[in-house]
Amino acid sequence: MAKYNMDEMKYAKLTEVQGRWMADILENYLRVEEIDMVLVQDAVSHITHVTTFAPVMIYVPKASIKRARNLLKTFNNAQDDQKEKIQMANKKKMEERLAAERQARQARFIQIAGVGIILVVIVAAFWAFDRKRLFNK
Repeated sequence: MAKYNMDEMKYAKLTEVQGRWMADILENYLRVEEIDMVLVQDAVSHITHVTTFAPVMIYVPKASIKRARNLLKTFNNAQDDQKEKIQMANKKKMEERLAAERQARQARFIQIAGVGIILVVIVAAFWAFDRKRLFNK
């Protein structure tokens, strides 16, 4: 990766992300917060999109670096919160699915037990009926 002399431009490196798509998201987020930024991506031009996950360095003015770091931290925490919510939603779906499977298993067991009891009653009735016929002769 080539070295860039950002000292001359009075910019400091904020972070490096994997992929232009993530850099674009951060760029829009920081621009909404009125922080200028420069994206530097080596070996891949923005037009050709040869590699989606090529590293992109994000530079902001040195005067805004502390504010940008705080905003980046907030952004990353929000991303982690969303991942937690998704994991919790998935966990809830899994628990619901397991409960439904448990209920289906119980219903199946009750049906099988009911059929078994009915068969026992039928066999006992035939045995009792045949026994009466045998002894009445």
